[in-house]
Amino acid sequence: MSALVKGSGHAVDMTEGSVVGHLVRFAIPLLLGNLFQQLYNTVDLWVVGRYVSNAAYSAVGTVTPIINMLIGFFLGLASGAGVVISQYYGAKKPDKVRQTVHTSIVMTLVLGVVLTALGILIIPTMLQLMKTDLQAVPEATTYLTIYFSGMLGLMLYNMGSGVLRAVGDSKRPFYFLVICALLNIALDLLFVIGFHMGVEGVAYATILSQGVSAVLVLAVLVRGGRLCPAESQGAAGVAPDLKADRPDWNSRRPPDGHYLFFQCVCPVLYQRLWPGLHVRLDLLHKDRPVPAAPHPVPGPGRHHLCGAEPGHRTGGAGQKGDPGGPV
Repeated sequence: MSALVKGSGHAVDMTEGSVVGHLVRFAIPLLLGNLFQQLYNTVDLWVVGRYVSNAAYSAVGTVTPIINMLIGFFLGLASGAGVVISQYYGAKKPDKVRQTVHTSIVMTLVLGVVLTALGILIIPTMLQLMKTDLQAVPEATTYLTIYFSGMLGLMLYNMGSGVLRAVGDSKRPFYFLVICALLNIALDLLFVIGFHMGVEGVAYATILSQGVSAVLVLAVLVRGGRLCPAESQGAAGVAPDLKADRPDWNSRRPPDGHYLFFQCVCPVLYQRLWPGLHVRLDLLHKDRPVPAAPHPVPGPGRHHLCGAEPGHRTGGAGQKGDPGGPV
């Protein structure tokens, strides 16, 4: 029954001992892993802003909602697979566990090919819907094209991690994610500073790091017969069976489209509406004075929403009652 985690000290057995303690031990790596997964695009953004150009920074920053949307979508798929696997694992049905694991991996491979092709095709449409600045469109297109081309690594890592978490192992997916996040930083700096590859460099660094994380998590599943245990009885016991798992998947779908809307549609709408909101806030700021700061902030810093300079009034220099300098 424990073929998936046999011989591993990383799993948490929720059926024995303190429930609260097990939940904390299980949840901490899971929460930290979600943060580290967001680090890929954040590091890309910092590197291109620091060492490439403002246009490259704008391009990578523009596609951030799309990247976050993909990560959230794949985490949802992995969580759904984990629910089915964990139920079979807790019910002590090893054949069903093996079958569901294989079904999940095959489904991931098929979806990876389909979503890669579809994603590359709709890149211009997505950038147009988000009202991407024309100067940033070429580099944003380059980044997304490379990212979608290597998206299968991200999908396999998330699905493989979902399988391990389903049987109580949330530590090793986190360790692999930390290793590959550090690898992404090193490759970003190497490709951008050493090879002067610009946006292409950070995109290739991201997909290579995600590919390494996928290889590591799949190696854990396969090693020692964890993905295809030696005690499996024939090929039929481990063959993917999409029809057999269909009722379980359907019973765990969201009851409506709220999750899809907030996870996939809202980021694009936000990016499309943000420029207009920024302009309206600027116009609103021009008609209202900024309260004097108790401790003036030196330097040319400006507020990130309205463009307001801290410690300055809105009137120009020379106007009555306003010297035009720091208050």
